[in-house]
Amino acid sequence: MNGRGTECVYFQGDLPSFRTCQPTPDIPQTKVAVAKKLSKFLKRGYIEPGTVQSLISYFSVPKGDSDIRLVFDGTKSGYNARIWAPSFCLPSVDSLFPMLEPGTWQSDIDIGEQFYNFLLDPALRPFCGIDVDLYLREEGCAKQLPWMQWDRCVMGLSSSPHGCLKMQMFAEELVRGDHTCGNNLFFFDAVRLNLPSYSHYDPALPRVSKIDSRSGRIARDMSTYVDDVRNTGATALQCWRTSHCISEIFCYLGLQDALGKCTVPSMAAGAWTGALVQTGQDKVIVTCTAEKWTRAHSYVLCMQEVLASGGLFHHKMLEQQRGFLVYIARMFPSLVPYLKGIHLTLDSWWRVGILMAGKLYSRWKLTSMELPPC
Repeated sequence: MNGRGTECVYFQGDLPSFRTCQPTPDIPQTKVAVAKKLSKFLKRGYIEPGTVQSLISYFSVPKGDSDIRLVFDGTKSGYNARIWAPSFCLPSVDSLFPMLEPGTWQSDIDIGEQFYNFLLDPALRPFCGIDVDLYLREEGCAKQLPWMQWDRCVMGLSSSPHGCLKMQMFAEELVRGDHTCGNNLFFFDAVRLNLPSYSHYDPALPRVSKIDSRSGRIARDMSTYVDDVRNTGATALQCWRTSHCISEIFCYLGLQDALGKCTVPSMAAGAWTGALVQTGQDKVIVTCTAEKWTRAHSYVLCMQEVLASGGLFHHKMLEQQRGFLVYIARMFPSLVPYLKGIHLTLDSWWRVGILMAGKLYSRWKLTSMELPPC
């Protein structure tokens, strides 16, 4: 998987030359944690000595109770403004439906350090340098080379998500293999249509699904959301063997398997893309965590209070609330019609603003025409 780079990168204009050094963190413990993280990256070859023409800044955020996550900023240096990467869709809970039926077992695999598994294009590495002088002075090379190149893709660079997930899909093709081979765990030899117009329509089954005719059940399958892999099987043993097969091939290709986050097969698996999917003996249920439901409920109550008091909505806050409710509506489609009022409110806000701007412009133009010449 580690070739010259993950993709052909397109850029316009001159690449940046950002030379602002990394600031010292305010908290001493943070400095120690960042130094530990960078030292690990250096040993694993994620960063390396080399010519640096531009820096990218970075900072840390908490990860759990005792760890940190380094976040890289490709915007401040001007890198992201000059790099183009195509847009693409991510899986949602809808992506799971063709894989599920009552009685299906589910399991999760987590890909460790997903973005770091893929190389950054060598042409871009000089423009993705980092200042490590504050943190790696004890390392031998940092004294002579306080700036080092990033060798891998990182979150924060506009080209990273597309490149990494594209290579991830190539890996999944190798995992699935030839679905017509009888020894393949992902074997299927039929496609079942279950449409509302059919006399045998069953609302508990997906409308389109891949079928293993040997058992008459939906074939084993997998779907990946960035680094979270959800795989399925008709029985607990099938699901477990599928997890083992996926992990084995991923590790062979150089994708790290975070075994501590792997889950055992279950009909009530944990959250995936924020949704909880339960496959009982007679139905498939999609719901969300209590925390997300409480948050959505609080947003609705907040809107009701504004309406009852005759107050005004805060535009940015209403946009944020709408975004979260749209996300919740993906798990509860019956909510969709009730979002129309929010959409119209936000749209009318912009229309009123444009109308007022047009009136102001017309008035200014009329006034300027009436002024006597200088």
